[in-house]
Amino acid sequence: MYGATKKEHYSARRSGTSVELLLLDFLKDVLEGKKGNYALHTIFKRSPMAPDGRGLFARTCQGTLRSFELISSEISSRDPAQVAVAGMFLFTDRFPSDLGLDKRRLDAIKMRVRSSDPLNRVLRASSPDQVPQKASLASAPDWLKDILSSSLGEDFRHVLADSLLAPKYLGVRANVLLIDRGGLMNELRDARVWGGASELDPDAMMLLDGTSVDSLPAYRDGRLEVQDVSSQLVCRLAVSGPTPGKVIDACAGNGGKTLALSAMMGNKGNLVSMDNNERSLSRLRQRARRAQVWNYQRVHVKGDAELEPYKDWADVVLVDAPCSGLGTLRRNPDIKLHLDREQVSKFPMIQLDLLRTYSKLVRPGGRLIYSTCTLNRSENEGVVNSFLSEAKGFELKDAHDLMPDLPKDLFKGPFFRPLPSDERSGFYAAFMIRSKDTVS
Repeated sequence: MYGATKKEHYSARRSGTSVELLLLDFLKDVLEGKKGNYALHTIFKRSPMAPDGRGLFARTCQGTLRSFELISSEISSRDPAQVAVAGMFLFTDRFPSDLGLDKRRLDAIKMRVRSSDPLNRVLRASSPDQVPQKASLASAPDWLKDILSSSLGEDFRHVLADSLLAPKYLGVRANVLLIDRGGLMNELRDARVWGGASELDPDAMMLLDGTSVDSLPAYRDGRLEVQDVSSQLVCRLAVSGPTPGKVIDACAGNGGKTLALSAMMGNKGNLVSMDNNERSLSRLRQRARRAQVWNYQRVHVKGDAELEPYKDWADVVLVDAPCSGLGTLRRNPDIKLHLDREQVSKFPMIQLDLLRTYSKLVRPGGRLIYSTCTLNRSENEGVVNSFLSEAKGFELKDAHDLMPDLPKDLFKGPFFRPLPSDERSGFYAAFMIRSKDTVS
């Protein structure tokens, strides 16, 4: 079928703990609320595996999670043990027997998996167009289908189908403060690591998904940064044209966009990274030192007092707001299990409040960029329209005018809105200008 070799099966074992039991632990952790990547990291930490077995196990866990709703529909059960049996059989061609299920139920699951046309066609699919419609619809809860269909129209079927496929590439960026893209590609080639250049941005690259990035000298020494291509393009949008001298990265988090903005600014000017999470800003400090970024400062925002010195100050304010993440379903399939309609409905108010707060930091004539990694219209156009209806002096501009060389299909009306693909996640960005004669 589509399984691994016996050697891979063996190397994915640890004495006393079978792979199927570890998979069951993973599914239980995710169903209890842990993020998929964190649950996987926890298992690797307590149950070391050989590199080949580790990769196989990760693919099995993420594949089972990505298809959880479809698998449970096909085997008529949401029981983690039964889903684990089906997932192990699907992704390794191995039929587990030590998960506490009786032989009659095991045989029933095996028969249903083998006879499931949707499941087996998904495993063979290499593009969203090859995913059967029944599978894509069955793979998502009703709340998700409702939100995506109302936000995207017929494009929602493409997004659901895309979310069932395993990621092919990992978006990375050449840190041009230390190396250009050609030099980084040569370095990776010498290390026998595949790296492909993106046509969308001069610094953007792709690695094969599953590449052990943290083992690469280029990553450890700051020449290579992991960042989704869509996220890189939002940064390029923010600082396009004459290089701005004063930039604020609001909601900076761990600083991925701060590092990209600094590289695009040539490590010059003033770059301020703001966040209400002090721990995230601490990680940014470590990352910036590694990347040799020196033109930034961190501001831990505890209230209005920290923002007051920056009122009417910035040439550019980038508000990359927390969101539902519905543009990243392929890489973060646990979203389908963790969120619901009510939780998603709470994001727009938070996002609008962030826009209100940080828009005050834009100088007259400056630009405000609002971005998310979701495709939910309420969190995107809805938030921007609400802001513009009440804000004084801000005008929406056509994002494509800032980057006219990019393909038109990455935009929807005046907004930057790429759909997810092999190369990138789904994203959204709106570009606004504050009029020069506005008085705060």
